[in-house]
Amino acid sequence: MTDPLPDAPKKWTVFIMCHNVIWDDLYAHDPGFDSGHYTFMKLGRQDIRYNPQKGYRIISEFDYPVSLDLPHYAELTGLYCIYKNRLHEGLDYIGVHHYDKEHRLIGDGSHRDSRELEALRLEAEMERRVLPGSRTDLTALIEAAIAGRKDVHISLESHDVQKIYDQRIIMDEGKPDTLSGDGINCIDRILEDYNAFFGTGRTFADLKKCGYLNMCDCFVTPVWLFEKLMTFICPVIESGKLDAFDTMRKHRLQGNLLERYIAVFFALEDIEKVDLSTVHQFWRKLRPGLLSRIWSGMTGH
Repeated sequence: MTDPLPDAPKKWTVFIMCHNVIWDDLYAHDPGFDSGHYTFMKLGRQDIRYNPQKGYRIISEFDYPVSLDLPHYAELTGLYCIYKNRLHEGLDYIGVHHYDKEHRLIGDGSHRDSRELEALRLEAEMERRVLPGSRTDLTALIEAAIAGRKDVHISLESHDVQKIYDQRIIMDEGKPDTLSGDGINCIDRILEDYNAFFGTGRTFADLKKCGYLNMCDCFVTPVWLFEKLMTFICPVIESGKLDAFDTMRKHRLQGNLLERYIAVFFALEDIEKVDLSTVHQFWRKLRPGLLSRIWSGMTGH
């Protein structure tokens, strides 16, 4: 009797959504980073700055037959391009990440709950501290997470559920062009849309059971689940229904809301979940002085 053959390695690609530059140092400490697992997708029509000697695989959303020339949808145009042009075919897992996120975990990956993760994020991102033991071998961690499991969803950007709800991003036809404040909370409206689409009766309490929301469209997930996700959000994009909440397109609220649609969807899926939240170096693209104003607003100082 012969031994059974080992499971074939899972095929996966992470598409890094890229707006104007590729920062080499964000990937320099990940020994597994290569063009086999990572593809930069250039969004928009502007050129990007990068080091051609690095051998990056770079594609443009406008290289394909189906694309969305709608920058107010932010990174969601990239997901739409991937799905509509079947760029995920032949893969077992597909991932999405952002060009300003470092291949470095927030902490050492051993945080016990979302509150601890949020405290570590404050240090790693707002105070810009390199935390002791923060791992940079993201490629190996992804490989380890998907190997030997039937299915797993990996969040690369996890946030506390209540914190996101308390941001009070609204979807309220009575208050168009209003980003946040008093009004119908977008999470409540998204739950209504989710239940109507899937014929379920899920509640905010069900979201809380997940422990966190996978934000910023940063994840690695099985292709079958990506397909299910896109059947949910493509009609939202194509209907233009979100334009009613940002008629002047000055907040890019369409993309902001859609990332919350995605977060709610993944939270409610009955699938094993792994958190590999990475450091978001958002300060690199901020105007001078803006970070200090953000920090002052958060701390009250």
